[in-house]
Order: sequence, then structure tokens, then C-alpha cells
Amino acid sequence: MKGDFESKLQALWVCMMVKVQAALAPFLAFASTYNASKAHNMLALMLDPHFKSLDVVKTFVGWEKVIHMVAKYNNKTLLPLLVVTFLFLNPNSDGLTKATPVDGDKDSIFGAMTSNEVTLHGLLLNELNLFRHLHVKPKDFIMPLTWWKIHDAQFLNVSSVVQQLLGIHGSYIKTKRIFNIARNLTSFRHYKLGIDNLDKLVMIMKN
Repeated sequence: MKGDFESKLQALWVCMMVKVQAALAPFLAFASTYNASKAHNMLALMLDPHFKSLDVVKTFVGWEKVIHMVAKYNNKTLLPLLVVTFLFLNPNSDGLTKATPVDGDKDSIFGAMTSNEVTLHGLLLNELNLFRHLHVKPKDFIMPLTWWKIHDAQFLNVSSVVQQLLGIHGSYIKTKRIFNIARNLTSFRHYKLGIDNLDKLVMIMKN
């Protein structure tokens, strides 16, 4: 009897996930295929202390896809932004020279890097990775921009980029609202809602 109940519960959860995924599919396009015009949505999630693990994206597009897309957004958007930010904050630093793109590497935007570029990219990646591996406890989480202001000295370059990205209130708030809905609807406490109640809840939350 218990096994039958568990199997029905699992089937209900799968059905709910399919419905939620279908509802969120238009908003998850930027996580499935790199889109420069939608990059701020992905970066807003990647740089938000609350969502940086990208759990909701992993659920809907898969682990391997997330790794691929994070690398894409890193190389094509985030690192260039960090380089520009670093040069702005450090006007007396050695300038970066453009290099010839590496043959056969269609995704490369940096090309064969000079020693200065290698050093700078390593510095910026270390700062970014330090943030990504930092554990943020739910009780310590506050508004993203406030959190970054508190940690500004620890992540000087990334924090400056975050202020530009998360300051785009319209896109950021919309993205956060969507992923909050997904997180709430797919949490364990909602497994027993039932499909009809799920539909009603989505309508209430969206309206």
C-alpha cells in the first residue's frame, strides 16, 4: 500500500513538473541557447547570491546544459564586462592588446592571450569563482544589491558589474518573480496539491 502511494505521489510530482516547465519554457530560453540580448537575465541569476546555484535552471534544462551555458555566458558576456570594469577601476593599469582569434575555436572571443590578459583573466576568474563557491545561508540573505554592497571589498570587480546588472530593475524583478514561483511550486510541501489546485495556484500567483 505504501509503495503504491509513493508511486502515485511521484507520478503527480512528475505531472506537476511538466506543467510548470511548460509555463516557464518561454522564460528559460536564455538558459537553453545563448542569447546576447537576453544575457542580463542569465547573469542576474548567476550573480544573485540567492539563485547563483541555478537549481531551477538545472531542473529544467539539465546539468550538462547548465555547465555549457554558464561557460558561454562567462566567455561571451561576463568576462568581457569584468575586463571593462577592471580597466575603468584601474585606469593606470597596463592596457590589454587585442589578439588574433584561435583558429578553429568558434566560441573564443579572446583569441591567443598575451601574458597581461592571462594574468587579468585569472584574477577576475578567481574573484568570480570565490563568489560562486561561497555558501550563503538563507538566514544571512538580504536584498542582492545590499548583500553585494556589504561584500564590495571582497569582490571589487564582480560587485561593480552586479550593480550595473541588478540595477536593471524591470528585467531583474521579473526574472526573480518567475524563479520564485517555480521554486515554490516544485518544493516538497506542494507535492499533494493536485493538478487542479496547481492550476488555480499558478493563476492566482500570476495575477
